[in-house]
Amino acid sequence: MKGLLIKDGRLMITQGKTLLGIAVFMIVCSFLQGDSFPQFAASYSIMMTTIFTISTVSYDEYDNGIKYLLVLPVERRTYVKEKYCFGILMSCMVWGICSLIGIAGAFFQNADGLEEYLISSLSVAMLAVLLLGICLPVIFYYGAEKGRGIYTGMLACIFFAAIAFFKLKWNVALMENEWFQQMLLMMGRNRFLFITVGVFIYLGILSIAYQCAVKIMERREF
Repeated sequence: MKGLLIKDGRLMITQGKTLLGIAVFMIVCSFLQGDSFPQFAASYSIMMTTIFTISTVSYDEYDNGIKYLLVLPVERRTYVKEKYCFGILMSCMVWGICSLIGIAGAFFQNADGLEEYLISSLSVAMLAVLLLGICLPVIFYYGAEKGRGIYTGMLACIFFAAIAFFKLKWNVALMENEWFQQMLLMMGRNRFLFITVGVFIYLGILSIAYQCAVKIMERREF
């Protein structure tokens, strides 16, 4: 699997202009927002890394590349595992870079909300990995091009759902609902339990998606 990771890493290096553009975008947003943190830039950068992971599948499929890889001593399960590991590593790397930028911004610009920024960017990184994990079985089944469209559509749905939640009037009514307030209070009192359950559910979904991807890849004909 190490060789596959090196291969995908070198493919990422060939996208140097795009990566440089994202880095410049992050830095510019950090300075423009002044006393706050560039949550949108961080979220955008993390999500873009998962799209790069999907693009590596496109490169592999180009000109029967996967057939060549499978002729080598590479099992199909190993290939799937490498895509999941590569996506997780890239998301963690970009989240680490975003965290360093946020810490530097807090140090040099005396910006407020560092903890909120780190938590929100970590949540986006976990969401990006989850979406990638769910989409990889679809990508292996339908192909990288259709899979990229499905992934983009999922991101768009989440984006518009977030806008609807924070902008529409029913958001205020929900926050003032007594049952909802009691639920938030209960979650605050049992924070560790809810976090533990959430982590197990998160890992369970990723495990199921991984097993589905492996089965699809093992049955796929090239």
